[in-house]
Amino acid sequence: MKKRIFITLFILIICVSIFYICIKKKVDFKRVELNVSKSVNSNILKSYNLKSFNVNQTKYYQRGGLTIKGDLLVLEGRGQKISLEPNLKGNFIFNFELFVKIDNRISIDVYRNDIKIIKKRFYKTGKKTIKRKLKLSTKDKINIEINGNGAVIIGEPIFYKTKPIEQRQYVFLICADTLRADHLPTYGYKRNTAKNIHSFSKDGVVFKNAYSQSPWTLPSHMSLFTSLYEFNHGMKRGTMLSSGINFLIEEMSQQFSTRSLNGGIYISSRFGFFRGFDYYKSIGNDQGSSYASKNLFNLAIKDIENNNFPRSFYFLHTYQVHSPYNPEIKHLNVFNKDPKYTSLSAPTVGSNHREQFAKLSKDMKYAYIDLYDAEILEFDLWFGKFINYLKKKKIYSNSMIIFISDHGEEFFDHSGWGHCHSLYNELIKVPLIVKFPKEEFRGKNEEKEVALIDIMPTILNYYNISYDNKNVDGLDLIQVLNGKSKDRIIISSITNGFYVPALPFKISIIENNNKIIYNLPYTDKTKSFFTPPPPEYSKYEYYDLSKDSRELYNKYIENMMKVKKFINLFNIIVKKGKINIKRDGEKVTIDKDMINAFKSLGYL
Repeated sequence: MKKRIFITLFILIICVSIFYICIKKKVDFKRVELNVSKSVNSNILKSYNLKSFNVNQTKYYQRGGLTIKGDLLVLEGRGQKISLEPNLKGNFIFNFELFVKIDNRISIDVYRNDIKIIKKRFYKTGKKTIKRKLKLSTKDKINIEINGNGAVIIGEPIFYKTKPIEQRQYVFLICADTLRADHLPTYGYKRNTAKNIHSFSKDGVVFKNAYSQSPWTLPSHMSLFTSLYEFNHGMKRGTMLSSGINFLIEEMSQQFSTRSLNGGIYISSRFGFFRGFDYYKSIGNDQGSSYASKNLFNLAIKDIENNNFPRSFYFLHTYQVHSPYNPEIKHLNVFNKDPKYTSLSAPTVGSNHREQFAKLSKDMKYAYIDLYDAEILEFDLWFGKFINYLKKKKIYSNSMIIFISDHGEEFFDHSGWGHCHSLYNELIKVPLIVKFPKEEFRGKNEEKEVALIDIMPTILNYYNISYDNKNVDGLDLIQVLNGKSKDRIIISSITNGFYVPALPFKISIIENNNKIIYNLPYTDKTKSFFTPPPPEYSKYEYYDLSKDSRELYNKYIENMMKVKKFINLFNIIVKKGKINIKRDGEKVTIDKDMINAFKSLGYL
């Protein structure tokens, strides 16, 4: 009896303690719903060149490359009012972003109770930010009155307490699209393509064996943000991510301002990548520009300067390294003083991947590699300037900075060019460098196999943000670093997430430095799509990566029993992929600008 009373009292004390901690915890970041319930018909959206998305009762609106989480007001000469009840006490900054499409003039007046605190008049179309310091009591109401002619996308209002810049928390997830790990000196490359990335890596953890879940942009990034394998998120070309699949930026936005500057195209809003982001901006002309990295990091610096949230998450992405390869000549001259070519597109460009397996001369191969490496050098220059900016502003030390790529690039390593088409390491082994706040784990080289699906669980767990951890395929990298992770396999695949319909399913499994590739066969029809035809592949391939990192010697015959234990898993994945292909999804509308962008990257 005494033991039971003791246990009851102990539990009661724990509960009271937790309750006390919760009520004492100061709120420094709060979102307030707009609740503008009036729907807008498609004709009005079309007249203002707007698109709307409604995912799990959260609204997003897009114009051009910009998508904002919030609501839409169409004025047509009639004023509209929005009332907010923040239920907060103390000094806060009131912040919301706008995109205004103006027919004549739009005025915005903001009142705290009956006192006007903000008066703004806009005469030009564009993005605006409204921000004001307020001293609030719990009963205060914020009323927003908008008048004029035009349309206003009003972002979700955020109330927050500012902090000194060195005390703010930042997460920067930086992706250099199409960057294979073995073309960086950090991963053993003989050329000094990335001295700034290499210097940065010394402050963090270098994951020596990190793998993408797909060999091209769309499904790879979707695996990154959902922490699901390609056949589990079910994403396929031409459709939007299902609303039933968790997109983990939505969880991140519970505590962080969430912002992205990116190259768009196959990570544009139309595929669902906007979810959870307050501000999702796809930069025009990122693809094919010699100055893509410069533009990206300069815009990121400007955005950091204009915002002072206590916690901010940034996803920064560029196609700088992606075909077409047209670096500045000064960077190309580092590797070739007298180049025959100063700009080239991958052989897949212009042929819709029919020439995926074209046979070119060695001189052409090395010309491609020179240009590719020069693009890496260009990216590295501006990456370094961005890191120096973070240090100068005292942001760097308290930030988590994650540097990745989504997939690599082949230069006829296995008789192919570009990406999308195989699961060899030149396409799926990617850089992953994580600098933790206060340089925790500094200088560590982690040999254990990890994957892009591990990144979001790591971030969410590190900042104690709740999420459905039973419905993800990734794990927390802290467990790996602390030696507490269980042995597992890493899967990459081409199933429902294929790019070229003529490509058969392929699945790779990596376990303890051993790699198995399962290849479904080409048919006569699919093989005839390519000119010349693809090389012959064995149904099963087996490589000991510790001895054969270039995957040149298939040891399947000697390791048949090791392969046999995965055959059932291969069959399950193939079945899921086929179901996903047949499943209807929300179709994506492709406009002329998107078609031109696809062509510039060689996707059409």
